[in-house]
Amino acid sequence: MIVMLLALTALQCYADDYTFYVVDELVYKINSEEDRTATVVRVDESCSPQFGGDKEIPQKVIINSKTYTVTAVGMNAFENHSRLTSITIPNSVTSIGNWAFKNCDGLTSVTIGNSATANCFPYAFWDCKNLTEINVNPENANYSSINGVVYDKNASTLILCPNKKASITIPNSVTSIGNYAFMNCSELSSITIPNSVETIGDYAFKSCSRLSSITIPNSVTSIGRSSFEYCVGFTSITIPNSV
Repeated sequence: MIVMLLALTALQCYADDYTFYVVDELVYKINSEEDRTATVVRVDESCSPQFGGDKEIPQKVIINSKTYTVTAVGMNAFENHSRLTSITIPNSVTSIGNWAFKNCDGLTSVTIGNSATANCFPYAFWDCKNLTEINVNPENANYSSINGVVYDKNASTLILCPNKKASITIPNSVTSIGNYAFMNCSELSSITIPNSVETIGDYAFKSCSRLSSITIPNSVTSIGRSSFEYCVGFTSITIPNSV
């Protein structure tokens, strides 16, 4: 016998000692009754096949007549939802789990609020093949974005380039290209690295298949492992004596 308890707009269900609530198209888990916070854990299975388009995660959600603040997006929450074209993550969200939007092939644009903390990248948007821009609220204390590319707050480390970017000129403020920063950027064909860059991280340009050449400036002293693995379009690379 299946009992479905409908409380306002929230559908309550039980699994693995957790209680989940369906509100509109999303499934939530309550983090704290005291603080009234909740996490988006997945898309409701009943609407999953057609879930897509431009979506905005709500800042507040009503569950059992109580209002909760949405503070997190869980691991794998939107994974493989290829019809999703854009997502807006509100200011209330501080945490975005690993692979939260993995393989969302239709996703082209992401807007991130002012509260997202460190360690949200690069895994949250892993292998989103058509992602062209990630825009971060200017008031975010941890991240910044320039032309849709994600940097740390001071733009000294390039953290993540969206997979669909075809060309990029890295600003002179950047001293480090982070691990996985350009991984799977299969459309990238042109890149300019300034003399300010000192380190290139692990797997930084892995699988950049359209990149045919790259000039590494004399300022670079370190190149991480597998940085250019599977760059099958390479015809030339210049590595300076400083490395």
